[in-house]
Amino acid sequence: MELTTPQAPLFFLFSCTTALPRAWKRNIQLKQWITSALFRFLLGNFKPRHIQALSPTTSETYTEWVKAMQLQQAAKGSPQEALKSRIVPLQVEPAASILWVGNPDRATKFVLFFHGGGYVAPLTPGHLNWCWHAYVREQHKEGTNGSLKEHKVAVAILQYSLAPEAKYPTQLRQAIAALDHILGQGIAPRDLIVGGDSAGGNLAVQLLHHLSHPKPGLQLLKGDALRFAGVFLVSPWVSGHTDTVSFRENGLVDMLCASIVSQSEKHVLGDINETDRLKAHPALPLDSDLPWLGNIKHFTESIYITCGHEEVFRDHVLSFSEAVRRWNPDLEVKLEVGLGEVHDCILLEGVHGVFGDATQRMQAWAASRLQR
Repeated sequence: MELTTPQAPLFFLFSCTTALPRAWKRNIQLKQWITSALFRFLLGNFKPRHIQALSPTTSETYTEWVKAMQLQQAAKGSPQEALKSRIVPLQVEPAASILWVGNPDRATKFVLFFHGGGYVAPLTPGHLNWCWHAYVREQHKEGTNGSLKEHKVAVAILQYSLAPEAKYPTQLRQAIAALDHILGQGIAPRDLIVGGDSAGGNLAVQLLHHLSHPKPGLQLLKGDALRFAGVFLVSPWVSGHTDTVSFRENGLVDMLCASIVSQSEKHVLGDINETDRLKAHPALPLDSDLPWLGNIKHFTESIYITCGHEEVFRDHVLSFSEAVRRWNPDLEVKLEVGLGEVHDCILLEGVHGVFGDATQRMQAWAASRLQR
């Protein structure tokens, strides 16, 4: 049940007094846990329209972040070529846009990024810091382990419509339009990695399914050799079920819990029965037949999947990774489970502006895929 605003203080007090000792015992960083608890507080106590009313829009967050980064780089005397506001509307309804981090006119390698937030929350500055440190800035540093020395990288962030007003498959339609736009600019799939966090990881999996089995009524993408350099899935949402061991073990310490996940599913899919939910299985791929996963190898050279050991999605992510490996024995599948990490740890590092362990792991993988 979605909590009402009067219940929120009691919910927050209960979460802190009950969860904090457990988080401490599991070596979860205090700063990250507090931020995670705040996200949980918002997602668990406020309706989507309240979250969206209280938050800047994705484009507003992007514009303000660019301004702040320009000032920061100017103070350091650093070049600002990669820090200009570049918003490109897409040919799709409802309206969506690409927000560029980095200079796409000078870049030779690219990232298509889908942000998380349960499809109800907009982009955060943490996502932008993640993209900047893992893909754009750090890739250009001379001498950085695994860094790109010959390529400049630009990140295309999809500004998609939010639920519950926009339900499945609206965001998939917009993701297809974003990919079509990028390919239409002459960017080769081998120079592109695609992915996202949480709901954004879910959207990346939806896109892979569409490439494998085009959904009726959605745009067909052109190109016979549509194989990306890589796909990354950070704490991806791949199932609507909440009865796993990791939900029981981590439900009090993680950013998410069973009620939040169940509510998010309703916001995205609506009140549909089990049969119709299975028909919509690309939205929750682990809940239905998995043979289609065998086609993933045709659309990416590598897949990087990561989750936190202390998050509720852990068992789903492990099951999904195992299924991908089983159906694609020759595909490079890299799975990392961060000890002492909760849901979407790389985002939490981005919120704090830290080039931390999760960000460094992502940077190393991205460099390995894009430096070829």
